[in-house]
Amino acid sequence: MKEIKIWKMILIYLGTTFLVTFGVIIYSFLKGIPEMNDLQLSFILSLSVLLVTLISGRVGIKLAKERFNNFKKVASIKEIIIVVATQIFLSIGLSNLSLGFVSITDKNKALEVANDTFGNPTNNTELLIFLISIVIIAPLLEEIIFRRIVFKRLNMRFSFIISAIISSSIFGIGHEFLGVLGAIVFGVACCLLYIKYNNLLVPMAVHVVNNLLAGIFTSISYFNGSLNEKIIVITSFDIKMNFVVGTILTAITLIIFIRFIITNKQYLKTNRDRLQIS
Repeated sequence: MKEIKIWKMILIYLGTTFLVTFGVIIYSFLKGIPEMNDLQLSFILSLSVLLVTLISGRVGIKLAKERFNNFKKVASIKEIIIVVATQIFLSIGLSNLSLGFVSITDKNKALEVANDTFGNPTNNTELLIFLISIVIIAPLLEEIIFRRIVFKRLNMRFSFIISAIISSSIFGIGHEFLGVLGAIVFGVACCLLYIKYNNLLVPMAVHVVNNLLAGIFTSISYFNGSLNEKIIVITSFDIKMNFVVGTILTAITLIIFIRFIITNKQYLKTNRDRLQIS
């Protein structure tokens, strides 16, 4: 993939977002049709940014095949499964702890956060768009931006730890409030997998499987009618359970995550030659 500097990626993102949004507004006005909802607009924007990024990076079929063949040779399915499982339960644990801390300080805020349904599908068409977005588009686009571009560029100047924390923090901020901490840790894991295998398809695979599972659970909630249900009240028992479940899951999965880091500590050393291929 051709090198894309951070400033150029920012221009691609902002420029594409502006042009697509403007185009959608004009098209809706001229055709006299209702404006797209947030989910539909987000889908169009993400797909557009992904396509422009792939074109700018000169990613073609030949490169994709070469990276995929390399992926089949070097990737460990067992490691991918372990990382996904660890990150899912760690995210659940951190989300519970986050909600618990918010609840003891401001229950109204906790209810607002817990009842946030922004981006949730409300019909079958939106569910399909939602699944394509989180299972395919998001993993590809986010791994290219935050690992291939931001992390790699930073790692050319700074240590792995600094580069991974900065790029993963930016990545995490883009997620919902309760998922920020989990997303940051997930980002660090993906950075390590990227630098270990020097193949972006490895963290992409982890991201796809992680989001696929999230999509399955969302679909189950959608079809049983509980996806957009509102929580009326948060009780003291609920807060205690958030802390108990959150503490147990976070403690166990953090130990596994730390062992994952220690096992691969040799890849944390600065080596500017490691990320020159993919």
